[in-house]
Amino acid sequence: MRGVGDVDPWQVQAGATARAGLRLAAALLSLLVLASTAAWLAHDRRQTLASAAALNGHRAAALADQVDGALAVARAALARIESSLGQLPPGAPVAAALAAVAAEQRPLLAALALPMQVRAIGADGRPLLEDAAAPGAPGALPTAGVWQVGLAQGPAGSRSVPLLRRAAPNRHGVAAFVVELDPAALLGRLHAARLFDGSSAALLRIDADGGAALLAQAPSDEADPGPRTRGALAAALARSPQGAFDAQPQPDQPQRVVAY
Repeated sequence: MRGVGDVDPWQVQAGATARAGLRLAAALLSLLVLASTAAWLAHDRRQTLASAAALNGHRAAALADQVDGALAVARAALARIESSLGQLPPGAPVAAALAAVAAEQRPLLAALALPMQVRAIGADGRPLLEDAAAPGAPGALPTAGVWQVGLAQGPAGSRSVPLLRRAAPNRHGVAAFVVELDPAALLGRLHAARLFDGSSAALLRIDADGGAALLAQAPSDEADPGPRTRGALAAALARSPQGAFDAQPQPDQPQRVVAY
């Protein structure tokens, strides 16, 4: 028999077992909540990265279209210059003819979304029509009738990007043309293409070996990002001419979504 206040040991054991079961259930529930939260965060991060990649891709494509549109206008401008050269009699002063066409085209080229200037280049690489505001010689002349992208020239923040094309055969010493995009307008377009303050936009020249040469960047930075993106960018270009990929510029920096 038990007296008042006696405790049944079986009840004590049952109570302890029940409490242990509750603690185990609570622990399992906590693990489940933590796992669910981690899974939700991972899903949310994937969704955020996918949205950023899509938006970055759209803006990169829009910027590429603007550059392509500028090249279309440049092609028309060069065709007009070469037509004038074709009508010029042998021995006539070529500088006067080039100056006349330049004066005709200057208002149109200055009013573009990406303003530009066009210069005729002689076989020695020097401009045939001197312009005090123009940079120096663009360097090696192109060897084929396709666009060749030269390295950016000038100080940081105002570097011009020279686009060269071989001239059609003529009797007036014009070997090539250089089209230079306005630095301020180009930087403005790059700034407008950025997704937020911590992001960046750049115009790169991709070489045959997969290396990247920085032409212009917003925010402006003299450091060349090519070595940091070379492997990933070259691999992405091998898969598709446009798209996006994840990159980590430095080990201590966060992962970034790069659209090209």
